[in-house]
Amino acid sequence: MSFNLYQLVGRDLVWLLDFTYAGRVFRLARGFETYTDEDGDDHEYQPGLEWGGTLEDEIDLLSDAPSPNQVGLTLHLGDLINVPEHVALGHDLAAATGKLYLWARGTSERQLLIDGRVLDPQPARTKWG
Repeated sequence: MSFNLYQLVGRDLVWLLDFTYAGRVFRLARGFETYTDEDGDDHEYQPGLEWGGTLEDEIDLLSDAPSPNQVGLTLHLGDLINVPEHVALGHDLAAATGKLYLWARGTSERQLLIDGRVLDPQPARTKWG
């Protein structure tokens, strides 16, 4: 769903990430957030998302298709899952996926900006696209 400009006036904009890894979905934000969807279902987001850069939305002038959106994020998962243990069990972090939303707090609408996979997992930072 798209935002209407009137919905943004006076609203706090919040980044929400649905991160899927090792068969689980982790809902992450900067702090504790509760997003209520159009059906009235609550989705609890835990602290663990750190914005690490800029959202890259570029068009290569010599290409016939836009480049995929990418963003560098830092995820703090220590309280939610033991990543090194899961990697040792064969759960590849590069197989993780994520959906990054921008949500206007107080509304049921959020804008999906990226629906992709981990491109370059690093111990302190992960790139999405």
